[in-house]
Amino acid sequence: RSIMGDDMPDQKNKAHHKSRKRKLKEKAAAEKDGGSEAKSAAKTGDGKARNAKAFTYMSHNRMRKSFVRSQDIKTKKQHIPTVDRTSSQLEPPPFIVGVVGAPKVGKTTLIRGLLKTYTRTKMTHITGPVTIVASKNKRFTFVECNNDICSMIDLAKVADLVLIVIDASFGFEMEVFEFLTICQTHGMPRVIGVLTHLDDKVQTKKIRKNKKFLKHRFWAEVYQGAKLFQLSKIKNGEYMKRELQNLSRFISVIKFRPLSWRNTHPYLLADRMEDITPAEEIRKDPKCDRTVCLYGYARGLPFKSDQDIHVPGCGDFKMSEISFLHDPCPLPEVVKKRALNAKEHLIYAPFSGVGGIVYDKDAVYIELAGSHSYTQQPDDPELAELQKMSKSKSTMEEKLKCAEMTLYDQSRPVASGAYEASENHKSGDESDSGGEESDEEEYDVPEKEPDSSRLRRVVPGMESDEEAPNNEDDEIEEDDDDEDYEDLPDRMSDIDESDEEERPEVSKTGTDLNWKSNLKEKAERKYLSRIDRRDLRSIVYGVREVNESEDESETVGDLFKVRSAAQDQTGINAVDTIVPLAKSVKFKNWLKPENRENIQNCFVTGDFGSEDAAKQLQEDDEFYGDFEDLEEDEDKDEEKNDEKEEADKDSDSERMIKPKPTMHEMRMAHKEKKKKALKKVVDMEGKDQDTFYDDWKTQLNSQMSLNVEEFEGLDDKVRVQYEGFRAGMYVRIEVKGFPCEFVTHFDPSYPIIVGGLSEPESTIGYLNLRVKKHRWYRKILKSKDPVTMSVGWRRFQTIATYCIQDHNMRNRFIKYTPEFMHCNCTVFGPIVPQGTGCLFVQNLARDTPHFRVSAAGSVLDMDKSTSIVKKLKLVGYPHKIDRNTAFIKEMFTSSLEVSKFLGAVIRTVSGIRGQIKKPVSKPPGCFRAKFEDRILKSDIVFLRSWFPMEIPQFYMPVFNLLERPVARDKWQGMKTTGQVRFEKGLTVPNNPDSSYRKIERTPVELKPMNVSTRVKKNLPFSVREKIVLHPEKEKPVAVIREPRDARVQALMDAMRGIHTERVKTREEKENERRLKREKEEKRIEEKRMLKTKSMKKQLYRFMGSGNK
Repeated sequence: RSIMGDDMPDQKNKAHHKSRKRKLKEKAAAEKDGGSEAKSAAKTGDGKARNAKAFTYMSHNRMRKSFVRSQDIKTKKQHIPTVDRTSSQLEPPPFIVGVVGAPKVGKTTLIRGLLKTYTRTKMTHITGPVTIVASKNKRFTFVECNNDICSMIDLAKVADLVLIVIDASFGFEMEVFEFLTICQTHGMPRVIGVLTHLDDKVQTKKIRKNKKFLKHRFWAEVYQGAKLFQLSKIKNGEYMKRELQNLSRFISVIKFRPLSWRNTHPYLLADRMEDITPAEEIRKDPKCDRTVCLYGYARGLPFKSDQDIHVPGCGDFKMSEISFLHDPCPLPEVVKKRALNAKEHLIYAPFSGVGGIVYDKDAVYIELAGSHSYTQQPDDPELAELQKMSKSKSTMEEKLKCAEMTLYDQSRPVASGAYEASENHKSGDESDSGGEESDEEEYDVPEKEPDSSRLRRVVPGMESDEEAPNNEDDEIEEDDDDEDYEDLPDRMSDIDESDEEERPEVSKTGTDLNWKSNLKEKAERKYLSRIDRRDLRSIVYGVREVNESEDESETVGDLFKVRSAAQDQTGINAVDTIVPLAKSVKFKNWLKPENRENIQNCFVTGDFGSEDAAKQLQEDDEFYGDFEDLEEDEDKDEEKNDEKEEADKDSDSERMIKPKPTMHEMRMAHKEKKKKALKKVVDMEGKDQDTFYDDWKTQLNSQMSLNVEEFEGLDDKVRVQYEGFRAGMYVRIEVKGFPCEFVTHFDPSYPIIVGGLSEPESTIGYLNLRVKKHRWYRKILKSKDPVTMSVGWRRFQTIATYCIQDHNMRNRFIKYTPEFMHCNCTVFGPIVPQGTGCLFVQNLARDTPHFRVSAAGSVLDMDKSTSIVKKLKLVGYPHKIDRNTAFIKEMFTSSLEVSKFLGAVIRTVSGIRGQIKKPVSKPPGCFRAKFEDRILKSDIVFLRSWFPMEIPQFYMPVFNLLERPVARDKWQGMKTTGQVRFEKGLTVPNNPDSSYRKIERTPVELKPMNVSTRVKKNLPFSVREKIVLHPEKEKPVAVIREPRDARVQALMDAMRGIHTERVKTREEKENERRLKREKEEKRIEEKRMLKTKSMKKQLYRFMGSGNK
């Protein structure tokens, strides 16, 4: 109650609104608690149960509209089913995020802020792709796009997500619309807009108005409701943390859909490049072709080892070698936790120098982070020797014992201490350690601890040999490390050799290390107990293939030839490391007769007993004609097959040494089993309700699962031979024959794409396109002008020929493209599938002021020939005329030409049609023609024909990556004729036959028609010629006035002139007064309107304040 007294009323506050989440929770709880009660009330009739019939549609039109709307919504959500190329066993490749925008809009600052938000790492220098681990199951590769249109085209072909950075203080720039046009042609990725430079505008109202305008303009270009984030201001060179977090969260949860071209072609975005050309070849010829290795994550279809590839900006190549490596930026282990720890936020950017690696033009620098330090040596050699002796901690005798000597190249050093030790303690490790100690003492390199204040993550696979642990047994017994078990037999053979030839290492106390005894048996036993992989290829074909290159001899010390020892086929090397078989398994000798009798019934000619096909057919004849439940039999057969498979698995498991499954594995297997059973029940219930779309999806999913199950048990090295290097693998592609300019002018800021080509795409032919000139391009396109075309992975320059298809399917040549219409186009270039998008660019220069994309379209078909024709009119004149027959001359030059046009239709200017019949010997080129009526000597005869056009075979790839970085955006191919004339100051040549002339036609004077007098007499009166005689006019008579009358007439003329002048003066003054009055009235009216307008503003302002 109020403190003013009891008479005051209680204060009424506005009720608190519950949040949406709380309302949903309460609603779900109420439905859960009252669900059973509502059902019982509906059955018994008690309570307020909802009657389904009482609340149905009352009008069939309304019901129809509702049904149509629901079906439309359902159909709009459906897409053409696509196959997921990412394997379930492999981690999906990182999604490529391209950052696009005009210069100086904040692209680099945005990438730096997103990297810091995701990985808590501040990168000062960003060059090339940067791959990060964003969450438990997603990785992203950020790539900044240059203003070069070639970089825009390449990035639009591979980007999964595009961040378009827009300067809000300026508005949309031409680069934004160019990139969106490129994306619409080559496949539209996910697009997000980011507004920057919002702190330039001080007034909040202007900022709001500008953002609203930019949002609606962005929606018009992309789609309604496209996301547009804002980065309000910059503080200490970085965007606001909360705004970057909102953007990064939306990027992390966005879903991507594979595009058709990427889903049918293999490709990768190279994040590392290495030149492995021998230095001697470069020394001999600095401009020789290079051998280049490109690294990156495979995407799309699997890469084949013998597949052709295309590098945009370099050309087509043949892969000499491809292999997969360890993932340098792997996802964290599958653990149920909400967030990643600091160690799992990995970042991989070789071109930017992250991870201790910095790439230069001709070298790779590895930062060791304090593991090596060097002291400056004095110039005086005697002083340096004294310093070594003073800092030495061992005597000369001890140094001699630890010294070693190498007799030949590539041979093991021989240590002097190895011969002094006993035979029971032979070890090669002592000599190695002694050599290392002697080197340290000789050069006096003090050991320093690494700087703990600066931690660096080492790239997997790039550790140096010095930092690797020497304990091989520890390497074998590590269960948590992701090792490659393929090199285990080699290590086992090394251990075996060391046990037989060398002695164990001697400790400081002189005791033996007995833990190294039986090391081979321990490692074999532990390895076989841990591995459970079946390699069918090794089981069927037995021994692995031996590389022929390993048998080649090597020269040592220029004296001896050392051949590689034969592979040890005993012990662990005799057993396939992928197929773990117990030692207790004994194989039978199938050459013995008793063993052959045991398996004779396994073949077609054997006796199968009750399962014999002939016996079963005889038994089925008795019951022929009865109906059976086929589905039930199928279910029983499936159950029997499952039981049989389980029994086979159990029997196999008895033979194989398998580790005991963990609780997590058992729970996952049970969950998967329940999932399959539930899916089977749901499929059986909804089988009758499936549509074509559902059947299509089911067929694709079943095929995909079948492919996965087929290759699931194979090892990766064997699997890539059949399936290829699938998406998600980090591959290394070695290419020979790369131009040297690619390496010398290498710039990592330009994206390097390796696109796989199918077999037909390596051939060249004619492409028939359907294109349309872009509405923002200033000029119309001309036939036979060179254009730069982007289709598929390629960018090349070609000559386009435009045409329009008539109603009779004739492709008629046109000189210029229509202004607002589609037209057909034929070019010469590489073959691509139908429906592939294509793009035309006239000028690739960066400083082009207008819109650079000239036209866009798609591929209709491809062929080895063309069918474009051009209209050709031949003109002739009558030579002789005989009734309906005429001889035409000057249309052809010889009888051979006439013979090619026999039967052709000709026409005169007056419209009389005719046909060519036969050539005449004289004059040359004359022929006989038949017309439907008699023609005149003055008629002109036309022959309308179609001449086939020849398409120029011109194809030149755009080699912009071979240019210097400063000249890449000014790449110039073939110039048009107009550009050449403009640069050289030439005028267009004037052909007199092509210029228009004035046609002068002399009037035809016809002879008068003579009609006889007899005929005139017989004509009717209405037609007869009438002769009318007109009377002659009398000539006026001259009047001579008297002198007085003449004076009167002159006086009247003078008075009439004075009156006319006065009337004219009066009218002029009246017009002046009228104009002045109208001007005054207009001024008064304007003043009145201003006053009325101000009064209305005051009134509306007053009314608006009153409503508030």
